[in-house]
Formats: sequence, C-alpha cells, structure tokens
Amino acid sequence: MASTILLRGEPVALDTAAGLPKNYITAVKHQDAVDEFKLDLWECRASIDTLVRHHLRLSSQDSCEVLNHDSWLHGGFNMCVFVRTIDHKSRSAKFFVFRSPLTSRVSENHHPGRIDEKLGCELATHAYFQEYCADIRIPHLYAFGNAT
Repeated sequence: MASTILLRGEPVALDTAAGLPKNYITAVKHQDAVDEFKLDLWECRASIDTLVRHHLRLSSQDSCEVLNHDSWLHGGFNMCVFVRTIDHKSRSAKFFVFRSPLTSRVSENHHPGRIDEKLGCELATHAYFQEYCADIRIPHLYAFGNAT
C-alpha cells in the first residue's frame, strides 16, 4: 500500500492526512473529477473555439485559440479556460476566460438542473452589481448559456 497520496500534484503522507481535520479521501476524489472534467473540456476545445468566435463576433480571418489546459485554473466550483484572440487587421491579441461550472461540485449528475440554478444565481448577482454597485469593478460578461 502506498504511504502517500497525491493531491494537487503534492504528495501527502497518509499518517499526516489521517491526523488532519480535512477529509483527504474526498479531496482526492474531487481532484480526480476535476482532472477528468478538464480533459473532457480539452476534447471539446473546437466547440469552445466556435462559441467564443460566435459571441465575440470574430471574422473567419481573426485568430482564436483555446490555450493549453495546463494553463487553466479552477476554484471550488468553476473551471476557467483561457482563450486568446488576435484581430487580423490590428494584429492585437486579447485574452478571455471561458468559465464552466464543475459538474462534480454542483452534483449535476445526482440533481439535474443544479448547474442552471447556479448560473441563474450568478447572473442575478452580476446584474445586481452592475445596477447598484457601479463603483465595484466586475468583468464584462459577453455571453452565458444553460446546460440544456
């Protein structure tokens, strides 16, 4: 039996993990689900490219690239996919974030519709901040979509 487990690329001794209040078994399962989701998104990068091109109204001559999945970030509930576009006229590059909820964290498989509920709450919060908290900087929202 292994004396360590790998969590976010760092080995953690089983003796150490057993003495901490954090549930490392759950954390390892979550990390495995995140890694699998990341690979699933990477396989869908052509679709992500198409969505970004559509919502940013890029011409066929403009460049759009989903950056390597090694550069992506995730928190507790979202995966951030980085996308670079290059305008064919000005040759200027812009970077965007394509954000997707982690299905494993919102229990979408066990409770269908949770992602749509999460997205609706986030959109309502975004709209509230735009209207009532103009002094707080928030990112520009170009588009959103439901899971269905």
